[in-house]
Amino acid sequence: MNVLYIINSTEWIHPLIRDEILFFIKHDINIHIYIINSGENDRDNLDIENVIIINNHLQATKILNKIRYTINLLFHIKYLKFVGASTIKSLGKVFSYIKTQRINIIKNHFINNASIQACFLAKITGITLFVTGHNTDLLSRTDKELKHIIRESSYFHTISKTNQKYLQNRFPFLASKIHYHYIGISIYSKFKYKYKKIKYPIRLISVGWPIPAKGYEYLIKACDFLNRSDVKFICKIVGGNDSGSEKKELIRLVDFYHLSDKVILTKRLEHQAVLEELQNSDIYIQSSISEGIPVSLLEAMSYSLPIITTNLPGICEFMENDRSAVIVPEKNPSAIAAAVQKIFASESLQRRISKEAYKIVTTLFDQNQNMMKIFSIIKSVK
Repeated sequence: MNVLYIINSTEWIHPLIRDEILFFIKHDINIHIYIINSGENDRDNLDIENVIIINNHLQATKILNKIRYTINLLFHIKYLKFVGASTIKSLGKVFSYIKTQRINIIKNHFINNASIQACFLAKITGITLFVTGHNTDLLSRTDKELKHIIRESSYFHTISKTNQKYLQNRFPFLASKIHYHYIGISIYSKFKYKYKKIKYPIRLISVGWPIPAKGYEYLIKACDFLNRSDVKFICKIVGGNDSGSEKKELIRLVDFYHLSDKVILTKRLEHQAVLEELQNSDIYIQSSISEGIPVSLLEAMSYSLPIITTNLPGICEFMENDRSAVIVPEKNPSAIAAAVQKIFASESLQRRISKEAYKIVTTLFDQNQNMMKIFSIIKSVK
């Protein structure tokens, strides 16, 4: 079986997509990838063996395929308004590649321009299309675009019950086409639950891109509360590009509150380095104001870290306050600071929430189990 991923850029090869690709390769599925915004370092960014990046293999469309493509365009001319005339020539080459390589399935993650092009190619080739929507990508698309993508997908799913319900309420006439499957991680399988007593200085950590949705400004302000309360701590915010405007604003906040010796903003780290940071931390903080189900949160749970998280629906569908996490209102720095002190002050709370969080991640987010569900659906395609 041949599966073609259509993505925007390998910079957006999310760990979830990478793990999915590796899982499919392990189960004898041939993986091809078409990158919309292709760059010179695509192979380095991808860093997965036995994958064909088709941008380097696209050739001038053969006469027969050019005729087929033109005929299909005439039959589906109304779809040109979604992809735009400028992409027609390049998609013609992809069309030819799909026919030549006998691609069985087109797959797309995160709703974006690549999703629109995936829908178009699936329509004119008649190939099965699987699309996965995550969270902020769903919120950022217009009704017209999202409705089109869901309608044209052979199988559309998102990563939480909350997202499924949101989309079904938004598009009730498409409710039966909208499914959900939890994501999964593999890291936890290497470890057993292990409680570790928190001592001064408290090592706080959060992982993610420094974008407004992550709520890092509120985390930094929470650190100011802790500092003024004479709490001894170190807070690491891991990830992101140092040259981005959002990162620069966070650096400005750290300087404003005189926290340069308390709050460390790291650059984007390799996955293994992130895991090492988690392993050497005491409390994980998810300060987001908009979020799906963050991989870093699940990985922190797998390392038996006590969790502080904002009360976002996607997370709260499987986390319970004072049972598996300390849940705080979003945009509330004082509540985050109070939660840190609450966890530090109670060894029984530390044990309870870390153990329950570990149980949740190993039960609901087993990568092999969750990937096998998607794999079985894909294998059913003839």
